[in-house]
Amino acid sequence: MTTEWTCPGCGHAQLVEGGRYLPLGEDISPSRLRDEARLRVVCGSCGAADFVIPPLIVDLLPSLLVFVADADRPTLLEEFRELLDDLAEEITEERLAEILHSSYQVVVGLDGLHRLLDLALGGATMEMLLPATHIVPMCAHHHLLVVAKEYADAGREVDACQVLLRGAAHPLYDPHFFRELSGYAHTAGDREVAEAALAEAELQEAGHSHVWVILLPAGTHSAEADPPADLCPPTLYARVRDTTQPILPDPYVAARAGMLVGEIERAIVHLGPTWELSFYRETMTLQFEQWLESEELRYDPRDLVEVFAAERREALPEPDATLGPDELGRLGAILADTGHEQHGLPVLRRAIEGAAPGTMPITRYNLAVLLDRTGSAAEAVALYQDVAAGTDLDSASRALLALGRLHQSSGDDQAARPAFDEAVSLGHPEHGPRALLELARLEGRQGDPATQERHLLDLVEARIEDVSEAAALDLGVLRIRAGDVAGAVPLLELASESLDDEIAGAATEALSRLRAR
Repeated sequence: MTTEWTCPGCGHAQLVEGGRYLPLGEDISPSRLRDEARLRVVCGSCGAADFVIPPLIVDLLPSLLVFVADADRPTLLEEFRELLDDLAEEITEERLAEILHSSYQVVVGLDGLHRLLDLALGGATMEMLLPATHIVPMCAHHHLLVVAKEYADAGREVDACQVLLRGAAHPLYDPHFFRELSGYAHTAGDREVAEAALAEAELQEAGHSHVWVILLPAGTHSAEADPPADLCPPTLYARVRDTTQPILPDPYVAARAGMLVGEIERAIVHLGPTWELSFYRETMTLQFEQWLESEELRYDPRDLVEVFAAERREALPEPDATLGPDELGRLGAILADTGHEQHGLPVLRRAIEGAAPGTMPITRYNLAVLLDRTGSAAEAVALYQDVAAGTDLDSASRALLALGRLHQSSGDDQAARPAFDEAVSLGHPEHGPRALLELARLEGRQGDPATQERHLLDLVEARIEDVSEAAALDLGVLRIRAGDVAGAVPLLELASESLDDEIAGAATEALSRLRAR
């Protein structure tokens, strides 16, 4: 690497070859820094000698690497890598490997280095800028890496590679992602993809550091204001900042979020609803819904929902012969759950074709729910009864609760009662209390307030989140009708704290009416 030097005696300008690597560690006295940093140069015109400060890579303190440049330029990150290549023989192989994957600070001149040292020794905070292609967390490629790991853990290395390849089709800056893709492709036996992904990772790393560190005075953050120019060269900082925080068009964000959720659901079809996949599916869907409420949106949220849904659907596998009955069952359930009932119905029917009665209870239950929702009540009743007769406690309890509600919605409390009774008797910790709540309401409709109140009181005392809160609301209303306002208030206050907006709203309204009397 060269530095331009002008002789102070005759004004002759010449290029000086050289750079320095200074592993100072914690011995950072000003005299040592000055002596080891400077380079002696002789003027080619008048022969006068002088000292210059060439570009420096300085190892300071634990985990503080500094590139000292001669001037602020947007190309300093590339110059750092060039200097590192020039000085590779002066650095131990182990330390060089660490530097290649380390963050570093860029300053201009020894004055900038001294300022940095003062802050580092004075307890400064450290901010990190990670070059990326987005600022929307739900768009992060981390989610695809989670999906790939799930496939790999199941021994499906080819699928792990394919999901990352589909993600790589979307523009992104993430060297780590491409290194992971290279590893999965190598394991899957695709050498061409492995080499191409590794080359892309190295290309991206050559242009930017993994993380560019900015040391700031205590109590300040880069989000509040640009860092001081003597700590962070303004031209270079503008380049890194712009790379880190581009503004993406809303349709791109919606499409990318839909693709990622769809890839998670595709993995659920193939692998089942593991904890990680279920968590990320729920979390990302919620993040998308919250993003739609952002005041910064420039597009109609309804259009963005359509984009999201289309990409989500596109990522799902086709219901072809490659899918087994369990996979078809999960695909049908996802289609039904995401508003594609007419596509989900035949897939669920195919899933249970030829299956013995009582088997595949979850798929049968999902098919019954969809039939009930689309107006085929008689067929739904038969499936609910089939599932209820099985040995799977969760599915049987769930089916009995749904069966009772189906009869109840058609006005047949007489048929609903035995379904609710049996669901309660099975003792399932979630579906049993919900069935008891339905029984309590049924008793109220049939003129038995004493039994209704007993059931509701049992549920309130059980403290089962929304079930107990719904029971508290019902019991509070009963107490008001009986003239027991003092007994109703604490019940309504409990219900008003529910996370269920409908329960909380009804309880709050009832309390307001009481207090207005």
